[in-house]
Amino acid sequence: MIDLQSQDARNPAPRADIGVLLVHGIGDHTEGETLVSFGEPLIDWLREWLRGQGGAHARGSVKVVQARMRATRTEAVSPAYAQVEVQLTGAPAGAPAGAQTDASADAQADAQADAQADAPSPERWLVTEAWWGDSVQPPRTLRLLGWLLTRGPLLIYWHFYLGPLRDAHRADQRHMLFAAIALLLATLVQAVVLVAMVLWLIPFGPWRRAVSNAVRALTLTLGDSFVLLEQDFQSAALVRRVDRALNWLAQRADKLIVVAHSQGGAIAHEALRRLKTHQVVSFISIGSGLEKLHFLRHVRDKRGGLAAASLLGPLLLAGVATFIAAVAGGGPDQRWIAGIGALVAMAGLAMVVWLIVALSSYREELGEQMKGLDLRAALGPAEWHDLHATHDVVPMGDGSLMGELGFITRHELKNQRSYLNDHVSYFENRMGCLPTLWRLLARHSRLALFSDLDAARLDRALLLHNRQSWVLWFSGAASWAAVAVGLYALRAALPGFGTSVLDALAAIGLGALVKPVQLAGKLLALGASRIGATGTLADATQLAPALLGALTLGAVMVGWWALFRAVWLLGSATDWRRACRAPGWLDQRGLGTWDAATLALRAGFGLVPLLVAGLLWAAPSALTLELLAQSVAAVMSALCLAVAGLYAVGMPWMRDSDALAGAADLSTRLLLPGASLLMAFAFISAAQWFWPAAWSALPMYVADSLVWLGMAVSRGLWLARHGRATYGRLWTGWLLLWPVLATLALAHWRVVLLDPSAPVRDFNLLAVAMLSLAEVVQARALLLQLAGDLPWVRPLRQLLRRR
Repeated sequence: MIDLQSQDARNPAPRADIGVLLVHGIGDHTEGETLVSFGEPLIDWLREWLRGQGGAHARGSVKVVQARMRATRTEAVSPAYAQVEVQLTGAPAGAPAGAQTDASADAQADAQADAQADAPSPERWLVTEAWWGDSVQPPRTLRLLGWLLTRGPLLIYWHFYLGPLRDAHRADQRHMLFAAIALLLATLVQAVVLVAMVLWLIPFGPWRRAVSNAVRALTLTLGDSFVLLEQDFQSAALVRRVDRALNWLAQRADKLIVVAHSQGGAIAHEALRRLKTHQVVSFISIGSGLEKLHFLRHVRDKRGGLAAASLLGPLLLAGVATFIAAVAGGGPDQRWIAGIGALVAMAGLAMVVWLIVALSSYREELGEQMKGLDLRAALGPAEWHDLHATHDVVPMGDGSLMGELGFITRHELKNQRSYLNDHVSYFENRMGCLPTLWRLLARHSRLALFSDLDAARLDRALLLHNRQSWVLWFSGAASWAAVAVGLYALRAALPGFGTSVLDALAAIGLGALVKPVQLAGKLLALGASRIGATGTLADATQLAPALLGALTLGAVMVGWWALFRAVWLLGSATDWRRACRAPGWLDQRGLGTWDAATLALRAGFGLVPLLVAGLLWAAPSALTLELLAQSVAAVMSALCLAVAGLYAVGMPWMRDSDALAGAADLSTRLLLPGASLLMAFAFISAAQWFWPAAWSALPMYVADSLVWLGMAVSRGLWLARHGRATYGRLWTGWLLLWPVLATLALAHWRVVLLDPSAPVRDFNLLAVAMLSLAEVVQARALLLQLAGDLPWVRPLRQLLRRR
């Protein structure tokens, strides 16, 4: 280790019971960024969980004592760090808010003082980052693109070979589907890389600038993997950076825990093998690409399957396309072309056999080599936990060879079920990843951060998050399905729709934005005319507006999904705060009423693009911006009515469930009915605002009437069951006014025939007035009951009665 005694005299460093080293993955990371993006969510999560409902119910506190966001000269002196102090107060876990006891205020204060006196001493944690991003010298662009051209397809085939295609004896339709997906993805990667190489060679124009920016971003991400695999000098320098941070932390903490993300797991693993200390108690890799890096390193040495993976897609596609084109020509002079296409396709099939043999050999060899990843020889009985999300494409997933190693414990997580976002959203997952991570960290703490009840509640939170993640995945799938349905159903109306979009943009001075689309339409029309295509494909004046219409429709659908994802993330954060403030909510078994309703509502909002596409399919010839806007508005109005119905009908029964666990008894019984009435009224108002002005308002008013009628019936049933026990008197008599209101509405209907919506609208106004009056009477009865229970009210009542 590095001797830091003289350096400590000049730069006093913090001391800690537990040191946590955070190692970032690939990408352009700046100094201190890992400490903020990884460390801050970790500390915030524990602070929120221990604070709970706050006040006397807080079980502990987390305080950041000091922090340094940049290293002092070099990592050998001090990397970026934050010292955290964790204190448990001794408060009971899961005490419900507003709990009433018979103990006096003095007795409660004494009990709280005794609990704090018996609480263990604070525990100090030192969170440090190992920053190695500036040590990477980006590789030359063409060399990196050439490396991706050959390694990219092979890595895709390897991922599918160990994943969906790992059972070589299966030949069902699902198996064939994944094989086709692997082939298309590998071929697409090759096509994109080839286009990038060609455009990179263009020495001028906007194409070169655009490709330069894209390739620069590529070298700052995948270039790190290239450096780690192909350039041993730089690879050793990266490992050295992590090793120095480990040595610094080892001299200041009794126990060491290493948390590494993505490619940082491979660098941290190599550094841990050289550390030779038993201070490390746990190594946690998150979204690790260690297995794929070992595979690519093995490919570098063996080079088996590279040619097969590189030629498979082009040969198969070229051969099949040539054969179909020649057969479609129908002439006898085309037979020799069909024969060439068949020979090329057969060569592609030969590449398939060659590739399968190479991948099978790699699997056997890597299975033996990966046994050497065991860190116990260097670190002693240190734990190794590997966290991976189901849709993270960097780890190997279920087919990973790491699952066969006894010294690694794997944990499967559900982040957002997104192939694009899962790898970078681990530390945003407060209901899944962070609880799992903290439970692993807490195993080495002397403080009882989580009780058995806490563990059960966190398991429940994880289950709820997994169900909610299905809603997000469902919304994304519905959005893409809406794009496909809309483009197919409206293919004849797309040129006119694109023309209306172009006119609308030109009217506001943004017509220049669509010039690239017009240029693309001309080029596609030129290519279509060259191959003999007719109709819209060969007409540039029709093809360009059709492209613009398709892009507009797709942008609307995908834009809605992006908005839904943002709302989903906000809802997930709300669920987490609810779990902290009212942990009793997590004690219920099964799927509660409120949870099921929330799932259904979120799924309904996620279905908006598909519903809009269905409405547009019903009237494809009238597709305009106005019709698109009316379709979206109608769907939003229907969803707002659904939410209003949920509040109106379901909220009275929420008082009997655990969904509002932790709320004070007075607020639940007194304010909840009025709040549900206001929420229903607010969402009905939103539904009326969304309802297209050009459409008849009568259906909206009828739907409003059904919501208010549902609220009255639900309130009546609830009061009939709980009224006397809750309010002292049964006030269901107010609901008998409904026949009177219905009679008045029918009489008004007979008088006013020119405006059919008028009696229904008046009916709704009377319903709101009646329900509001019922809420006032119920609140009055509740207040009288609560006042009668107060000690100082009873003598006053007796005095008034005597007088």
